[in-house]
Amino acid sequence: MAAEVKNMMDIKMNAVLRIMDSAEQIAMSHKFEPSISIKYCNARRINVYGSDGRLADGSREVTLTPNRHFDQLAVNTSLSSVLMPADVADTDAVVKNAIEWSGYLDPLFENNYETDPSLSWQYFGSSSGFLRRYPAIKWPPDELSARSPQDMFDFRSSSWYIDASTSPKDIVILLDSSGSMTGQRREIAKSVVEAILDTLGNNDFVAVFKFSDQTEELVSCFKDMLVQANTENIRELKNALDSTKSENIANFSSALITAFEILQKYNKTGQGSQCNQAIMLLTDGPPYSFTDIFKLYNWPHMPVRVFTYLIGRDSHNAQEMNAMACDNKGYYVRVSSEGEAREKVLNYVSVMARPMVMYQNDHPIQWTPVYTGGKASNIQSESDTDGQLMTSVSTPIFDRRNYTRRVANLLGVVGTDVPIQQIKKLVPPYKLGVNGYSFIITNNGHVLYHPDLRPLVTYVKCGDGFQFQETLKPEYNSVDLTEVELVDTDGGPRENNTLLLDMRHDMIEIHDLGCLFHGPPDEARHDSVNMIWVVCFMDLQMRQDMIVMRHDMIDQKEGETEISLKIHYDDMKRVTTRRYKYFYNPIDGTPFSLGLAIPDGYGMYEVLAEQEIKHSSINAELFQHSPLALEIRVTEYFKGSNWKVHPDWVYCEYNYASEHRFKSPEEQVFHFLAKTRNPGWKWMSLRPRSPLKDTPHSTMKKMEKDSYFCDKTLMQSLVLDAYATDGMERHNMPSMLKEDKKQGYQMFGVTLSFIATRSGLFRWQDHTPTNVQDSGYNLPHFSESNRRAIDEVWYKRAVDHYSIEPDSFVFSVPFDAGAHGKPLVTATHAVFVDHKGHRAPAAVVGLQFQHSTLAAHFLNITSTCSGCKKTCASEELDCYVLDNNGFIILSESAEHTGRFFGHIDGTIMDSLVQDKIYKKVAVFDYQGACSDTKSHYSDAASTLEFQPTVPVRWFLQWLFGHFLWLAVQTNLYQLWAPEWASANEDGPLYPDDYETLHVNFDQYPTREEGRMFPNSDVVVGGPDPPQPRPYPSPTSSPVGYNRTHPRPCDKKVDLYILQPERLNTSGQSNPLKGKLTNCHVTGCERPFSVQKIPCSNLILLVVDTLCPCGSKQLSITPQEVNYESVSPGGSMVQCRTKPQETMYRRRPPKCMNYHPEESEIGLCGGCSISLSSLHILALCLLVWTLSTVNCSSS
Repeated sequence: MAAEVKNMMDIKMNAVLRIMDSAEQIAMSHKFEPSISIKYCNARRINVYGSDGRLADGSREVTLTPNRHFDQLAVNTSLSSVLMPADVADTDAVVKNAIEWSGYLDPLFENNYETDPSLSWQYFGSSSGFLRRYPAIKWPPDELSARSPQDMFDFRSSSWYIDASTSPKDIVILLDSSGSMTGQRREIAKSVVEAILDTLGNNDFVAVFKFSDQTEELVSCFKDMLVQANTENIRELKNALDSTKSENIANFSSALITAFEILQKYNKTGQGSQCNQAIMLLTDGPPYSFTDIFKLYNWPHMPVRVFTYLIGRDSHNAQEMNAMACDNKGYYVRVSSEGEAREKVLNYVSVMARPMVMYQNDHPIQWTPVYTGGKASNIQSESDTDGQLMTSVSTPIFDRRNYTRRVANLLGVVGTDVPIQQIKKLVPPYKLGVNGYSFIITNNGHVLYHPDLRPLVTYVKCGDGFQFQETLKPEYNSVDLTEVELVDTDGGPRENNTLLLDMRHDMIEIHDLGCLFHGPPDEARHDSVNMIWVVCFMDLQMRQDMIVMRHDMIDQKEGETEISLKIHYDDMKRVTTRRYKYFYNPIDGTPFSLGLAIPDGYGMYEVLAEQEIKHSSINAELFQHSPLALEIRVTEYFKGSNWKVHPDWVYCEYNYASEHRFKSPEEQVFHFLAKTRNPGWKWMSLRPRSPLKDTPHSTMKKMEKDSYFCDKTLMQSLVLDAYATDGMERHNMPSMLKEDKKQGYQMFGVTLSFIATRSGLFRWQDHTPTNVQDSGYNLPHFSESNRRAIDEVWYKRAVDHYSIEPDSFVFSVPFDAGAHGKPLVTATHAVFVDHKGHRAPAAVVGLQFQHSTLAAHFLNITSTCSGCKKTCASEELDCYVLDNNGFIILSESAEHTGRFFGHIDGTIMDSLVQDKIYKKVAVFDYQGACSDTKSHYSDAASTLEFQPTVPVRWFLQWLFGHFLWLAVQTNLYQLWAPEWASANEDGPLYPDDYETLHVNFDQYPTREEGRMFPNSDVVVGGPDPPQPRPYPSPTSSPVGYNRTHPRPCDKKVDLYILQPERLNTSGQSNPLKGKLTNCHVTGCERPFSVQKIPCSNLILLVVDTLCPCGSKQLSITPQEVNYESVSPGGSMVQCRTKPQETMYRRRPPKCMNYHPEESEIGLCGGCSISLSSLHILALCLLVWTLSTVNCSSS
């Protein structure tokens, strides 16, 4: 799989290198003409018409066609269009000449697209400020004009441009905060600092110091350090700018010495980027040029560049600022307004690019971190989004022309976007199986994609009703692997992020886990002490395994390991633990490594079952015992409309997606199934290969418009599954069996039966014509919101539960279902195929039935017990049926349905945890987004009065016996025959090993000291489950996302997992009885009883209500982790988290920060730097006059 990803990335890199090579050749042959007249396709002037219907002046008529491949935008694939930020004018001679020669790139853009139709946007970003983009597009597009800003984001601050233009760098920003830096100067300086920070990326390191009479860090918790310029640290620095105060007199010597010394420290100790180093000085004017400091710290070799920014309109100190920059291989500018800050800052990029440009032949290829792109990609700010995750590959373009005066001009950067979905296609999920997944990380340990990467956050606004708006999370593009792989330990937040590899010998100190031991466990110690040691050691070992894997993947090593994880789902309301086997490989030639996570046990085996498609007939040998005719076409198994396929999987697809339109994924699959009957059909299961290394930048063969790719294994597996499930609702079954089945459905109010298979096939059968209305929700049909087969939560839960109880069903209801209409109960069961003692999941079958019918049976049975003193109908008892995560399935109060039991009675829930019936699992969300309002905690206790009773076992036997009878009658267990499918042996399968624990309910505190709980509902009514993304069509348009600025934060929530082995003693589901004592002044007791419900994920809980014990409410709403409450050394920590400079990372392979002839380049600032020279001032005025005349004539 890593080889396939590498092949695809090689193709993209080859396309970019071809553009680079051609661009340099074209630019070299172009003759610069100061007064050149140009005609070009201005994206802002495409198809602009006047009121008379005629083409407006300066506009160009271009045929634009909606293209599915390019985000459904109207494009022209025969040419490119040019976009410019508002502050870049096409009257500038440099800009006009660059537009002219870059226009000759259009044929190459088009050729690249014809040879690789999967290629996304191609672009050339000129250092002069314009962006040429292929295919041509109107800006803003008509589809987005109602909600898109008219001004384009300056791409020269984007990571694809900056990373390709310069090698990694250590930057120290010195911000003058003396008394003279007030008012407008202070705001200009703030804009300059923000502009500099915007040009930094994950491979850079930065420190910002404010100085007046003293020099101190802008962010106090970044003391004496350069921090990685990731999103989190940049945000901290920007936020701190508002707190600067202007006072006292500036001590420039102290500031410069501080900057040089920290840069020297990082250079000598191997920290930081180990490449470029620079000081950025922002001030309204130093008294002199501080030559003695530069002579001491930087001369003669000048390892540190100095860039100076004179703030304000007063230029009397320009000569000193110019000298500092020019004498230290830097650049000087004067910034007189906030609007010009970004343009002036970008000068430093061209200066740092000089060594790379001067070497000429080495063009580093850069891959960006993940970002949201799509329709706004590389045009608007990366904080804008239409929801599609992207990465980009880019490389610089050098000016190879010969000049009489030594220069090193960066012409720009060329690149292309690569949608993450295109990468994920090459790692097919069906090959990983249910609960398996893939992920990619960068050289910084950040995820490029991962199933738990959640870039969007949903906000609920209550105005005229509920409104759900999505916005980007603050740090979605710098999420570390350790922040999404949650190791199953009992430790606190961010313990994965410590360097556990520095352990020495056998000394282990684990303060956070509450244990402190040296050496291995001692037999002389008490057993409980040894048990704590073992738990601590196992937790440490698992965290170490994760760090080792991260380290290896960053270093692009091949390997494998095993780690137990906490897996959350259902919007972090449920959790399970699962042990994974990891396999990882480098993607050579890129900064990425690919990882695969496969569940231990069932995940190590897969069902190998395909139906070979031989044109018009079914394989006679395979189906020789089948009553079906041998000549039935495979399409016969896909009749009707009660089937769907996984909408995100690639079964078959045309390479030119825009040339072939399908209304749905099912229509596309059916289309290719029909094509398999055509004479000369070929599967074309091999994707195009990249050119050989000995033919650099070579052109691949152009693809035909009807060329396609088909996954033969997946398609033939789909056909077999379709055949196996074709008889799901046979009409030729015996009438007696059909009548029994009908009665069973009516008894439980069954509305739907369904099956989902490992090939992504989903079939269903409705049993009432009013299925959707009966639910009480205004929801789409179950098949519309549950079409993703093995990726659905109910599929994953059923497969996981099979290892606990193979004959069981998993029951669920919608969260907070009791508050909405008439909910349905969903019951699912996993179907495994057994072969030679090994089992692999093949499908999940299920039913939906009316909750009201089940509740009526529950209340009827538990209320009529002859000989019982108390029943669930008595006021003295409350009865609940809870699922394996503590949610209420059945209760005497219908409004409890779907709510977390801990919110109803937290005291009893705590008792269940204490006695190991439920396990409390702390889950941390390191991708949290918080509003500015802090979470408030209060003790929300309510009074419920109960007392105990005996369990109603015969209700369980009757109810679930009938349900199992119903499941048998559906024939769902007979969908796979042993001769059709087998399990593939990939490794050993080990059974689960459980330990019986003893019960002790007597000594339990009624209140947990020092703990506060939210004064709000635990499970609130949420939005309707989202509909699946519609299949792209010419008229579809994306949903826009509201851009806000949520605050990044870590969150924690305690979730719960049933421990079924605790309730199964000697193979029997015996009731466990407990009681709360001393919980009221009267001294009364509060007994309760718990019993496992056989063949399910449920328990029956019966609680006596007479004793008025205080009942608290437990929350499963994630709450912010307050790191500020920690005060090491007596000082409060001001940052959200500690800076992650200690996390291991690998530097980019190339660093070009020095060229011996760079000193020959004399350009180190603009006209404003030489006001002391009357000659140069006169020259500047002459240039300004000529340009003004030229502008007027234009």
